Amino acid sequence: VTRNRQEMLQQVLPAIDAQTHPIDEIILVDNDSSDGTEAMVRESYPQITYIHLDENLGPAGGFAVGIKAAYDRGHDWMWLCEDDALPVPAALEHCLRVAEELKGQRIAMVSPARFGQGKTFGFGALWQGRQFPIPQNSQSAPWYDVDLSGFIGALLARDAVQKAGYPRTDLFMEWEEAEYSL
Repeated sequence: VTRNRQEMLQQVLPAIDAQTHPIDEIILVDNDSSDGTEAMVRESYPQITYIHLDENLGPAGGFAVGIKAAYDRGHDWMWLCEDDALPVPAALEHCLRVAEELKGQRIAMVSPARFGQGKTFGFGALWQGRQFPIPQNSQSAPWYDVDLSGFIGALLARDAVQKAGYPRTDLFMEWEEAEYSL
């Protein structure tokens, strides 16, 4: 999800492309940017599925549109991101590893811990307000069962979307992640 952050997006998209686990599809939801984002994406990233909204629906609305698009396209997992969060190279690989370890159990989301000043993230978990970061090169790090997750870097299961639907757009950008997690 993006809005008027073309320069940040130019850092995030290569970081997504550089993941150690290949990305099947990038669906970019643009909340009515007016800074040339659309032209930059269409010129530099023609492989991206680009959705331009005619109005700013906020993060909740952008994620609702993006999750619905991914769901309608048949994806089993949806890896959520915003234009101001840079994933470390193994972030998706680690989320998928934990999802595989938990296969057969009820799992809705695998969430990363954020590293730095909220700008980069690697795999980890949030639990009782504390972060448990896992080093980029860790192959056997623990995971923690949590009730709430943010959308930044969260790996969302298709089954969870099937049961819970889409994020509430009326929350715009307040509590949408907590409400949807619950």
